Amino acid sequence: MNLSTARSALRAREIGVRKVSGALRSHLVGQFMSEAILTVLISLVISLLVVWIGLGYINSFTGKSLQLNFLAEPWMPLSLLGIGLVVGLLSGSYPAFFLSGFKPSETLKGNFKSSAKGGALRKLLVVVQFTISIVLICGTVVIFKQLDYMKSKDLGFDESQVITIPTRYTNTARQDFETLRDILANESGILEVSLSSRVPGQQMSNNVVRKGWDDDADWSDMRYISTDEKFLELYDIELLAGRNFKEDMGTDPQEAFIMNESGLNRLGWTNPEEALGENLRWQNRRGKLVGVLSDFHFMSPNQEIEPFLMVMNGEFTPGYLSVKFQSNDASVALNTIENAFIQVMPNKVFEYEFLDEQFAMQYEADQQFMTVVTFFSILAILVACLGLLGLASFIAQLKFKEIGIRKVLGASSGQLIVLLNREFTVLIVIAMVIAIPLAWYLSDSWIQSFPYRTALNWWVFLIGGLMAMLVAWLTVAYQSYKASNINPVNAIRD
Repeated sequence: MNLSTARSALRAREIGVRKVSGALRSHLVGQFMSEAILTVLISLVISLLVVWIGLGYINSFTGKSLQLNFLAEPWMPLSLLGIGLVVGLLSGSYPAFFLSGFKPSETLKGNFKSSAKGGALRKLLVVVQFTISIVLICGTVVIFKQLDYMKSKDLGFDESQVITIPTRYTNTARQDFETLRDILANESGILEVSLSSRVPGQQMSNNVVRKGWDDDADWSDMRYISTDEKFLELYDIELLAGRNFKEDMGTDPQEAFIMNESGLNRLGWTNPEEALGENLRWQNRRGKLVGVLSDFHFMSPNQEIEPFLMVMNGEFTPGYLSVKFQSNDASVALNTIENAFIQVMPNKVFEYEFLDEQFAMQYEADQQFMTVVTFFSILAILVACLGLLGLASFIAQLKFKEIGIRKVLGASSGQLIVLLNREFTVLIVIAMVIAIPLAWYLSDSWIQSFPYRTALNWWVFLIGGLMAMLVAWLTVAYQSYKASNINPVNAIRD
């Protein structure tokens, strides 16, 4: 709309000639609407080519298998054609009625003056477009901050240089993987080896724990895993009080429990030292609390830390073997582990994962979301700049004679550029006033879904507004410069 109306002065004589030649206003409206619809339909064809070319990237980015198959889904081309027609009608409606209203008596005499009528709508469009752009820019910055916060947050354990191997819970898994653990423990380049039911980053099982052995005591829900005595050392998990499991203590596999701080709080204890030695009942097992761990993210870093209980493997079949290797060469360590695996289990497939890569994948959805928002922020800014460019051209036409008179009276190019930019600056400030509270509300609503979140700093939203203003100034800079350097003779000699 803004670009079409900005070119109104260039088409004024054409419209005058058409009207004198007998064209009705309805004919001119039809002409301009047809031009708008044709432009949109050509854009639609180009966009389909772009989608077709970029479909492979879209599928790899989203992990989907999207297809562009018009033959299989005949509703699709009809829908796209309908969208094209609606967009063409909407975008062409105002310019069509605006341009068709020119008076031929004025345009053919050369006395045509572009009026400011309809300027409110053009300015409203610019404000709306920049409001959306500022909201998206602020959203992108907030998402980046939250993602960076989650990646840099201390998980409470060390996930680096750890390879995990699933046991698949086969009948011989316990015997085979205990043998593999013992072999790897003696290999150079291998620091620690541990068997456990789960490894950090996975959803863990849930069961109930009772404080004390009294049958009338209340049960409390609590996550749990079974491990051996090397688990805490391998993952470098901090022990706040008490001790680790010890296999040479015969009662530990059946009676020893280790709990995290959240579990301690759920059962009503506040002091880790005082809770040591207290009786606990879990499933059919009665035992004592021998250690208290600091809270760590044993599941997703996006989830709130839950109460957590650790028991020794005992009769449980382990689900994973964790191997901590020296950081100098992962390929050598992986080769060592694979050779030992084949030696113990020659008929089984060697499966493995690097734990830090698994944790990195948990941020993938948020990373994709940030990429999408960033893309649409850039797109929204470009569209807003097109509208602003049209408005700048239109205002430069309106002020053509005024600029010439100001130059004759001694105004410099710098003063004229400030004069022309002042109106756009006001529009962007209005957009900022609307967008910043909206961006704050939307960002706060989104960030509330994370149990651990970054602060919403005021400067994030100020940056979004200033970035939009900078882009706006750059957009109109050329138009302002060109208008400020006109020859005043050409402007005022008529």
